[in-house]
Amino acid sequence: MKNLFIATLFTFLCLNAFSQPPVVEYGDGHIRRHTESIDTTSVNSRYQKAIDYVSKNKLNSEKLIKICSTLESQEKRFEIAKRAYKNITDKENFFEVYDVFTKMSLAIKLYHTTLAEQQIDDQNSKPIGNNELIKEKKSEVSKKEFMYHVRMVNNKTTDDEKVIVCKKLIERNRYNTQQITFLAEQIKEDLGRLDVIKAACVKLDSKEDRIQLKSVLQYRHSIKLYMDFLKTIK
Repeated sequence: MKNLFIATLFTFLCLNAFSQPPVVEYGDGHIRRHTESIDTTSVNSRYQKAIDYVSKNKLNSEKLIKICSTLESQEKRFEIAKRAYKNITDKENFFEVYDVFTKMSLAIKLYHTTLAEQQIDDQNSKPIGNNELIKEKKSEVSKKEFMYHVRMVNNKTTDDEKVIVCKKLIERNRYNTQQITFLAEQIKEDLGRLDVIKAACVKLDSKEDRIQLKSVLQYRHSIKLYMDFLKTIK
């Protein structure tokens, strides 16, 4: 019986040692070890501490990623990243934060939420030109690459300029329907959006995916023009 107790205790200690949660150093001289517990109070407490820290302290993108990664909730990660943006010291690397989301919609929402501040940052930095478009890629772009592409589009001021950048990006990259839709939504006028999705739809294999792109259009006439165009694609 004594040997059985010792063996059980040893097994418990080993499992506990190998299941330690991630460690985040907040910079205040303390290392805080976080666990994603069933205890809702504990989770909320750690979430609030993270919110308080990123709201009051300067930090880089790498540190923000570590802080976000200590919480499983995608929505909580979003709120932390949103609050942290104004205090990020290396905003040129902020696009790496998008990788903490498994939901593309939240990555896009974070981009959209911080867009006003990003545009101010862009005005104070070197403009992104058309010649900085990346080489043609066969695989689908990652979230952080896509957000960089969106910034390239929004770096332009007129719809005509944005359409040109969108079409070049579409020519050189492989996007899914959600990404194409979001790119097109950066353009205000329907005719510009129509031009973009016409360029994009021919690279989609699924007829259903092509039809889905019409959701970005605002007027019936534009939708009719697009559906007529789809009939010409074999």
